[in-house]
Amino acid sequence: MAAIVLALASTPCLGESLVIEQGPHHQLLRQVMETLGEDGSPLFATNHFTAVATGLGYLGDNGKWQTSTSDFELIDGGAAAWKGQHRVTLAWNSNLPQAVQMVTPDGQRLDSHVHGLAYYDTASGKAVLIAEPKDTQGVLVEPGVILYEDAFEGVVADLRYRNSLSGTEQDVVVRESIPSPESFGLNPESTELQVWTEFDQAPDPRRSASMADRKGPNNTHAMVPDEALDFGAMRIGTGRSFRHGKEDESLSLVTKMWLVSDGRKFLVEAVPVNVVTDAVDLPVNGSGGASIRKAGAGREVVIHSIPRKTPRNGLPKGRIQRATEKMLASYSRPGVVLDYSTLNTSQSNYTFKGDTTYFIAGLVTLTGTNTVFEGGAVLKFTNSVGTKLVVNTPVTWLGSPYRSVVLTARDDWSVGDGITPSNALSGFYAEVALSLDGSSGAGNCSFNLAHLRVAHAKTAVEIKQNTGHVVGHAQFVNCQVGIAPTSADFSLRNALFANTNSSTTFQGSNSTGRLEHVTVDGAATFNSGSTFNSLYLTNCLLTGVTTLGTTTVANHVAVLTNSSGVFQTALAGAHYLASGSPYRDAGDTGINATLRKDLAKMTTYPPLAITVPWTNSMVLSPQAAVDPDIPDLGYHYFPLDFYFTGLPFSNATVTLTNGVALAVYGATGLQVGTAAVLQSEGIPNRLNRIVRQNTVQELPTAYVAGGSLVNIASVPAVRPTFDFRFTDFPAVAGSSGARTLMDTPAYYASSVSLTDCQLRGTILRLAEYPSGTGLSVQCTLKNCMAERSTLYLAKYWFGTDVNFTASLWNNTFWNGTVTLNYDTDTTYNPAWTVKDNLFDAVSLTQGGTGITNIAKSNNGYQSATSLGGTGNVTLSGFTYATGPLGPWYHGATSLVDLGSRTAAAAGLYQETTQTSLAKEAGTTVDIGFHLVATDSNGIPIDTDGDGVPDYLEDRNGNGTFDTGESDWTQSPSGLTGTTGVTVFTPLKP
Repeated sequence: MAAIVLALASTPCLGESLVIEQGPHHQLLRQVMETLGEDGSPLFATNHFTAVATGLGYLGDNGKWQTSTSDFELIDGGAAAWKGQHRVTLAWNSNLPQAVQMVTPDGQRLDSHVHGLAYYDTASGKAVLIAEPKDTQGVLVEPGVILYEDAFEGVVADLRYRNSLSGTEQDVVVRESIPSPESFGLNPESTELQVWTEFDQAPDPRRSASMADRKGPNNTHAMVPDEALDFGAMRIGTGRSFRHGKEDESLSLVTKMWLVSDGRKFLVEAVPVNVVTDAVDLPVNGSGGASIRKAGAGREVVIHSIPRKTPRNGLPKGRIQRATEKMLASYSRPGVVLDYSTLNTSQSNYTFKGDTTYFIAGLVTLTGTNTVFEGGAVLKFTNSVGTKLVVNTPVTWLGSPYRSVVLTARDDWSVGDGITPSNALSGFYAEVALSLDGSSGAGNCSFNLAHLRVAHAKTAVEIKQNTGHVVGHAQFVNCQVGIAPTSADFSLRNALFANTNSSTTFQGSNSTGRLEHVTVDGAATFNSGSTFNSLYLTNCLLTGVTTLGTTTVANHVAVLTNSSGVFQTALAGAHYLASGSPYRDAGDTGINATLRKDLAKMTTYPPLAITVPWTNSMVLSPQAAVDPDIPDLGYHYFPLDFYFTGLPFSNATVTLTNGVALAVYGATGLQVGTAAVLQSEGIPNRLNRIVRQNTVQELPTAYVAGGSLVNIASVPAVRPTFDFRFTDFPAVAGSSGARTLMDTPAYYASSVSLTDCQLRGTILRLAEYPSGTGLSVQCTLKNCMAERSTLYLAKYWFGTDVNFTASLWNNTFWNGTVTLNYDTDTTYNPAWTVKDNLFDAVSLTQGGTGITNIAKSNNGYQSATSLGGTGNVTLSGFTYATGPLGPWYHGATSLVDLGSRTAAAAGLYQETTQTSLAKEAGTTVDIGFHLVATDSNGIPIDTDGDGVPDYLEDRNGNGTFDTGESDWTQSPSGLTGTTGVTVFTPLKP
């Protein structure tokens, strides 16, 4: 995550987490962890991660956020949970008016008591009250659980209240058989068991109707009405039924409705009666029931069966007790639970940041108008019951190639900051890693999730309601259920389901799925949704699937009994197609056009290992063939061409070119020594990349990632140089070492230059500490895009003169950190330049005795502190736009022609900031990051049609035909302008 500097009262011991920031729904934690290096030696790392859970903090009496607890305290005969955002008080007797009193986070009162249990025949419209509450004394059986045992007349059932940080659940626990609906003249096949709760005090909720898929007996399904009930900061969520002690199962949904009659307010929850009788596995009882047992027409019969509760002044006062061992034994006996929960919904419009690891410590419910997931964000889930991320809003999903959003387990050390001391992965973690609601109550939205990895979840992605959902370039690893749709129409494009031998790929109902280029490697069941309307497969590869289930259409699909000989493994990627695979060039070209365009840049070929030190000059270019023609079957990876760890590099020039991708794993990357030159120049529409392997590959292999991508151990005899152009450095959240490009004393190198590069979640630190006098280094960042990245440049002086020059021109820094420190010395005080940059929501600081030596002007600032200087532009509401080369074109003209020099002098004549794609040409340069001018397909402009784009012919970008360059306005054939096209006719055999 982003660097955070805080004054800490103490330092955590090994493995201990220290809370250094508390908010309403998060904690920022610091933890010192120990791991083992590749040689077995101990390595220590200080991790920062953000724990997220709805209601994690509450405002104390001092006005500061305190850590919440869900525990009940026994006070005044009753029980109160008051150290949380919502506050709950329970009376000693459940059969009292206002037995449950709740104050919501926004101060509203929800006071209630259970009215009774009823049957309702949906076919005939008849209803009958079968159980009414009786005086029952509460027992504290767990810190956050109060039980009222045998709380009804007519049915043996308990009443249980479970408090959590995010809300309170009311459970009716049916312990023995219930009366037969036939004894009241009702049809058991169409009869519901209903729980009626009367609200003595409550505001009118905002009601949103929808249809829910409710499971009945014998695994049948039916679409039934349901309501979402919002009370401001609290919502009554969808209930479920399950066997007592099996809280992670769901026998059937418990639907709900809000009913107002004669001024009385009721919550009515319903479940098919056969679900309860079948689950209890006891014979149905034909007798029993409340004192009023005559069925009548309409639900109002239930209301009038019991009059409004009034205080009973003569009742002896009791108290809630603490449970004895005998009580606890009774508490654990079998039963069926019907529950509803009130959920805190005050966590709204949340952004998961691309440089941060989040620990989902319980139920998280997100509301508002939008939830943002940035590429690189890592969400780690605990393995407690009910841990899930529920999103009840539209979603802005910003995953991107080599920078997916990752949802995984607390114990997964392969990505993100460490949460636990070891990589002791076991079983499944999140109950639902990502639950998305597309209904009208949640914004009536369709979801587009591109670049996603979910690992070790009971259910990876749950999609409810609506059409047009798209999930693409996704990996599901070690998940019990992959995608669970309910009344949803979705497309899945380029997805991998790995390590799922005992699991289910799809489990849903009343839904349609369109699958293109999906690989499933092992599954007990492919489609277990008995009411899936349609499931279409194109260009898919299924291996080791025990039960296929229903598929509507299978077009160019290979179904194999096992995966033997199908795949090959390279590092942590285990699903590259085997050499000579018959599944290459075996697909149908008639797939989604956007997907086909993406696959043309992707591969089914593995990277090659580099194990020999670089001591000879060489050129590395792409070797993992991409797929622009007839598509290969199954999942495609973003290309990695070579991979290495701890690679020595000296006395050689290594050139990276044409969009090559290098993957680093392990504790160290390039070990750069004397006389080393690293040159990297990609192509504007195919950048070179230097990445960690976990940005692409799926297996949760805990490769230590403690060192930088580039390491210079000491001052080499001949200091190395680094020149990066059109190179991308993407990183997902994790420890600082895992995200660092270079972190070294600057004088270890002679020059570090980045031009037209992208830093995505990356850290670059160059600090000139005292060294031998006379060593000089030049650091230049020109026209780079830094997205949630950290730049730290420092010239220090401690009595020894140093010569460190830094220049920042035409960069955009978005939501990251920039630190500039300049100390003067007696010999070397070169001018630093910071001009024509855009600082957008950046933590920006400058310091040192020589900051006047930093020349600053014509910079743009949005939500950032100005560095000073002249010609600056202050912005508000400045936005970006997506164009052929990505999302960082300017969405406005606010910074056009406001730089300190011409575009030609800046070397940006052939580039643009606008989606009009017009070149800067001879104008004053725009402030901020530029992209090479292209056509609408992202192909760089080639004015003279000679096959060499203008930006390459005009190498220095000044718009002039200089020595050593070719004239971009005139082809070798003498033709000029856009009509200058040379046509070659190939010879034919």
